[in-house]
Order: sequence, then C-alpha cells, then structure tokens
Amino acid sequence: MTTAEGRNSTPAGLDDNLITDELARRPSQVPDYEAENRALAALTQEMTAEPCGVLQKCAELALALCHADSTGISLPEPGEEGVFRWCAAGGGLAAQAGRTVPREAGPSDAMLARDSVLLFREGERLFPGVHGVGPPVYEILLAPWHVHGKPVGALWAIKHTSEEQFNAEDARLLQSLAHSAAAAYQTTDALDQAEAGRTELEQQVAERTRALADAYASVQTSEARLRAALEIETVGAIYLDPDGRIIEANEAFLAMGGYSRADLEAGRLTWQRLTPPEWGEVSEHAFAELKATGQIPPYEKEYFRKDGSRWCALFAGKLLPDGMIFEFVLDITARKQAEQALATELKAMTRLHEVSRQVVDGAGLPAVLDAILDATIELHGADFGYMQLYDGKTGTLRIAAQRGFQQPFLDHFANVDATEASTCGMALARRERVVIEDVEQEPAYAPSLEMAREAGYRAVQSTPLVTPSGEMLGMLSTYFHQPHRLTDLDTKLTDVYARLAAEAIARVQAEAALRASEARLAHELNGARQLQRVSSELLVEQHPQTLYEQVLDAMRVIMRSQGASMQILEPDTGTLKLLAWRGFHPDAAAFWDRVDANSASTCGEALRTGRRILVSDVETCAFMAGTEDLAAYRLSNLRAVQSTPLRSRTGRALGMVSTHWRAPHEPSEDDFSHFDVLTRQAADLIERAQTEASLRESERQARLLLAELQHRVRNTLAVIRSIAHQTAETSETVEDYAMHLEGRIDAFARVQAAVTRDPSAGIDLAALVAEELLTCAAREGKQFSLTGPKVRLQPKAAETVGLAIHELATNAVKYGALASPKGHVMVAWCLEDREGDQRLKIEWTETGVPIVSLAPRRGGFGTELLTQTLPYQLRGAATLTFKPGGLECIMELPARGVLQ
Repeated sequence: MTTAEGRNSTPAGLDDNLITDELARRPSQVPDYEAENRALAALTQEMTAEPCGVLQKCAELALALCHADSTGISLPEPGEEGVFRWCAAGGGLAAQAGRTVPREAGPSDAMLARDSVLLFREGERLFPGVHGVGPPVYEILLAPWHVHGKPVGALWAIKHTSEEQFNAEDARLLQSLAHSAAAAYQTTDALDQAEAGRTELEQQVAERTRALADAYASVQTSEARLRAALEIETVGAIYLDPDGRIIEANEAFLAMGGYSRADLEAGRLTWQRLTPPEWGEVSEHAFAELKATGQIPPYEKEYFRKDGSRWCALFAGKLLPDGMIFEFVLDITARKQAEQALATELKAMTRLHEVSRQVVDGAGLPAVLDAILDATIELHGADFGYMQLYDGKTGTLRIAAQRGFQQPFLDHFANVDATEASTCGMALARRERVVIEDVEQEPAYAPSLEMAREAGYRAVQSTPLVTPSGEMLGMLSTYFHQPHRLTDLDTKLTDVYARLAAEAIARVQAEAALRASEARLAHELNGARQLQRVSSELLVEQHPQTLYEQVLDAMRVIMRSQGASMQILEPDTGTLKLLAWRGFHPDAAAFWDRVDANSASTCGEALRTGRRILVSDVETCAFMAGTEDLAAYRLSNLRAVQSTPLRSRTGRALGMVSTHWRAPHEPSEDDFSHFDVLTRQAADLIERAQTEASLRESERQARLLLAELQHRVRNTLAVIRSIAHQTAETSETVEDYAMHLEGRIDAFARVQAAVTRDPSAGIDLAALVAEELLTCAAREGKQFSLTGPKVRLQPKAAETVGLAIHELATNAVKYGALASPKGHVMVAWCLEDREGDQRLKIEWTETGVPIVSLAPRRGGFGTELLTQTLPYQLRGAATLTFKPGGLECIMELPARGVLQ
C-alpha cells in the first residue's frame, strides 16, 4: 500500500535528474500542424470505429510524432490501490503492454505529484519499474493524463540512446495527444458503459429475470453515464435528428458556438443554419456517406457563432439504431488560425525572398521600395500606404513610394518632421512604431483628423526604418478605411519588412555614396591636375591676361560649369571691370563690362555684401526678377551662377570670380574647396599684377618726387627765410620773435609732412584745418566745428593756406574765441561758380568773445600773410572783420591752381 504521504512525494534524487527546463533551451523543429491534425483525425476515427483501440492508437501516434524509441500510457489499475497498468505501449517496450507497476516504482507517481509535463534523465535509476524490462532508458518525457480535470496517469515517451533528445515541440505534441486522447477515452468509456448498460437492460427485459425496479435503476445509471460523457469540457457532443436539427448538445459544444441551452431547446440550431454557404457541399457529402455507411469519417468545416463570427471544428459521426445521428466535435479554430498564420508567414517569407533577391540583383531603390510597400499592404490587408525616406540635413521625411493616395494628401504630407501630428511624425519623434486603431478616437491625431476624413481612412500604423546602429532612414505606413488592429504576426512580419527596407536603403545609399566618392575622387584628381598646371604656369613669366584665361579654364573644369568670368575692382569708382570671360553672349559680356554694387547680378550682390553669392536658379531669384541682368543671363542661356570675392592676403578687396551653369545647379562643398584654391591663386595673380604696376608707378613717382624735392627744398628755404624775415620785422622782443617763428615753422612743417607722404594726392582741407586747431589744444565739437565738401589742396596752396589758418588759430588762442571758455570757432568752406570760374571760399568765424576786439593798430605777420601774401601767391583775396563777439575772416581762392 502507498500512503497519502507517499503519494505526494517523489523518489530520492528526482530533482537532480529532472531536466524539464532544458526543453526550452534545446533546438526545436518547426510545428507541423498538418501532421498533428492528421494524428488527431486518426485518433477521432479510431474512437468512432474501434473505441477500445484508442489508447494503443494514442501510444503509436506519440511514437511517430515525438520521434520516440518507446511510448506508453500508465493508468491506475481498477480495484488495486497503488498499482498502475501500462494500458498501451509502443516501440521498444511494445511487448510490455499490460504490465503492472507499483505506483512508487514508476514515473507516473511523479507526474501525479506535479501535474505538468516532465523530463527525466537516467530513468532506470530513479524508477525501478522500468529497470530490466527493455533497452536502457536515457530520457523519459511524461505528459499528465486527466480524467474529469484531475491527473490520474501519464502518457510517456522514452529515448533509449543519447543520439537524439526530446525538445519543446515534442513536449507540446505529447501534451496535446494526452489531452485529446484522454477526452476521447473518457467519451468512449462512457459510451461503452452506456451501451453495456443498454445491452444489459435489453437482456434483462428479454429474460424478464429481474425486477422492474432493477431495470429502471440500470436505465438511470446508463443515462447518468451518458450525461457524464456529454459533460466532457474539451470535446463537443451533439445529437441530430434526420432533418439536421440539433436536439441535444453538451455544454462544450454550446460554449464553442456561444449558444445557450435556450437556443438549443427553441430548435433554432440546425446544421443547415449553422453552416456557412461555402461549406454546405462538404456537409451534404458527409451526411450522404452517413446514410450509405452508417458513419461519418472525420471531416473539417466551419460553423457560425451566435455573434456571427466563425469557428472551425473537426467532426466525426455515427448513425444510431433509432435513426438519430451522433457527432463528436473538436474545436480546431486555434489550430487552423495557427495554420493560416503559418501560411501567411510562409507567403510573407516568399515575398521577402523575392524582395531580397531584387536587392541582391541590384534593382533600383524605387523598385525595392515599391515591392516592400506592396508586400506590407497585402500582409496588413490595408487599403493604401506609403514609404518615406529620411533627410538627415532637414530632419524631415519625404514620400518615396505610395499606393492609393490622392494628390492633396501627398501634398499635405510631402515633408513631415517630428512635430507633425501624424503617425509618421509621432513615430519619427519616438523612434518606434505608432499604431492608431481609430483616428476618430485618438486625441493626439486631432490636428490631422480633417485630412484623414478627406482621404477616407480610420486606422493607420507607421513603422520606422532604422539601421542596427540606430540611424533613422525612413518610415513604412499603411492605412485602413475602417478601424483596424494589427495581429502579433502582422507586427512581427512588418518588422522583418522594415529591416529589409532599412538594409536596402542603407545599401543603395552606400553604393550611391561610393559612386559619388569615386566620381568626386576623379573630379578631384582632374582638379588637382588643373591646379598643378595653373601653379606651374604662374611660375613662368607670362602676360597677366594669358594667366587670367588659364585660371578661368581651370575654374570651369573644377566647378563643371559652362561659363566663367574674372573681374578686377577699381577702387576709385568702386566698380568691377571685366578682365576675362567664358560662355557669355557678346552682348551680355558688354553689358557686364563694368558692374557696381547696384547691379542685380551675383557679382553685384557679392560686391555689396562682401561674401560669396550662389543662385541655383536665376529664374527663381528674387533680387534678379524683372531686371536687365536676368535678361543678360537668359541671353547667354545661363540658369545658375555663383560669384566669389577675391581678396588679398591682407583682406583687401581685389575683384570677383564667377562660374555659370546652363541648368539649375548647386555646387558641392568639395567643388568649392578646390575652387577656393584657385580663387586664392587668382587673387595672388591680380595682387601681383597690381603690385608690379604699383612698383613701376612708384619708381616713376620717385623720380618725379626727387626732382620735386629738389625744387621744394629751394622753395622751402625761401619760404623759411621769408617767414624769419617778416617775423623779425613784426616782433618787438627776441622772446616774441622766437615763439612766433617756432609756431610758424611748425605749421609749415606739418604741411610739408603731409605733402611728403603723398605728393600727388594733395592735402585734405578739413584735415589741414583740424590739425592746426588740435595743435592749439582746441576740442572739436566743443571749441571748434568744421563744415564743407571734401576738398584737396595742391601742395603749394596748402603751404600758404596752412600758415593762414595757423595765424588765425594762434590769434584765437591769444585774444579770440579759443581764449574764452564760451568761445567757439566755425570754419566753413564751399565751391562757388562766378562767371564760369569756380572759386574756393573759406570762412573763419569766431563767436563768444566777451570783449569786442578792435582792429590792431599795426599789421602783423598774420595780417600781412592774409592781405598781401595770399593774394600774391594764390591770386586770391582775404578780408578781416572784427565784429561783436569775435573775428571773421573770409578767404576766396581760384579753384584752378589751388585745388588738386
């Protein structure tokens, strides 16, 4: 006997040899649902034809499905507690069928204690009941055998060698067989018992050997057993009358279809009403065979549920003696769905293989994207969809392939960024799939809801296309007319498509980048050769114009342009003079011979802004619209242009170089990199030419200056002798003489210094006056102010005017406005025309002198200089007027001979 305590215990060392967890880690074969369905159908047919052979059939099916060496079924021996019988056996232990084993000596006891699928190794050592009865036991796989929901025994499978091992799929199949066979065994057992009861009752009635009460009790027992059979929870059982009306059904069948007992009793359940039209022929064929043979072999068909949905079942029936029809019903909806999912996955994998082949064969990216989009729409059962490519520079998605959309929708979502209130915008922001099963119910989709209604979709999903390193490449989106939910298989296969699309995009982009790199390298090599050639030419003494032409030709090669031009800046006028050009119409070249900052051309704009200007299409350029410059571009058949300022190495503006294209164009950074090397050389070339010209001019000027210097030295000495002589005549003391002489010589020296710096430039009148007043420590703006046009004096005139201003400033410091805190000196000049002769008028006005000065009693050096020397040397005139508040002096000089 086995105690209760023993029933809940397991043999010593059991846990050490229990290796069930290894099932999940072992490689497993792909589920073969078709083979499994055939096995269940065979089990059902065996149950219908030979109920007593169900257990042995189950053992044989387990042997085949699980690829076992031996299989068997252990169930408790009726009437002997603690004893199990091998009710069926197959394989190497087939001869042991019917063997009895003590409960504690076999694996079934461990199964009862745990009620789950178990896997043991070295079973002979653990379970004495299997020792010595056949080949050695390497592994034992057990599945619980339930009766009325409780474990009572086990379906087991054995591996006798270590060449193969059980896996998770073997465990699933063994458990499925145990579940179905146990249900079938209960049903057949109950039916057998019911049949035996009926037979016994008929014999009792025939023989009339028993009392009516015993017969009634037997019938009651039989009916109870029949009801027990109909109470099986996993297998449906129904009785139909000859017209096809279901008159009785167990709860399992009613639950399968979602019907109530009231629906059954109302007579609304008939196989004709429950069977979808396309399955009618299958059902009629089955019932025709029933009438011919008395039974229906297992067959599949669908039934309607009460809610209108469908479920799939395996049916097997038999014609009863009273004309009624009995059918077993096994719900295989989940299995059929699994088969359908497998078929869908197989189809998707086939499409995936086709697309992968396109990628390998080098199909273009548009063809690959179209194929993936079509496959995804088919997989989802979507109504339309599109694929987008990601632009890393702008951070936006643009549509690259689409199916089923109208132009307004495509325009609306032409470019989408992470702030867009759409699934693709949300998916871009989150970097993960976004699914909206009903846009009408999603608050976040409200900004795009009107567009959704116009396009006619209710559900949408967007899946990012991302590389394994996390780089965003694009988006795959599908749309549905009605609310829709993706299945797990849909999302799994969509991820596969998305990975393939990302790989295809990455591959195409990499190949495009490689081709671009090769082309760029070739272009750079050509450019390098051009740069080398131009550099070599620059080392050889050539005419500048020839070098300009060669630089232009090199620029056209490097920039791959059809036109080019070089201009030099004329500092005096601030305009660009055309030095050389290529690709212009002659009239356009004449039009652009000189260009200033007001020109509506790129070189004019570059001159104005001081930076490079690029116009990729002159027809869309705002500052060129409707201008003569645009007409000149059109005349030369030019559509794109760039202009780059030329600067010396010190930053001085030298000119402009431009390149032109006959089609809209935008040069790359590499193009500009090589181009800028040429611009540096062009700038050096222009600067060198200017320097050489300046050097030659400087040599000429030096010769002139030397002659002028000799002349000026003589004149200067004469002027200084005159200043010394006149100062001596007008000075009363030696100290007064020395002071006035020093100031006048300093004033004369300042003018000479300015003349010496640039003899040909002349002396700026404003600078001359300001320097004399500043030398007297006067503050501009507070003590003196100057006004007048820009005027430059000839050196000789500047000497006399400078001395005159010095005398006026010295007098103002001593006696006039500069000696008073509130005094102010205003010096103004202008040019006046008098009878065709232009004259320079200079007015010196003092204000704020507190004591009105009177004219001096005798004329000094300053008075003589203004009233005698200035008219004599410059053919001018000067007047001195002592007014209330200060002195006023007006000098009038002829422009000719005075102004530079």
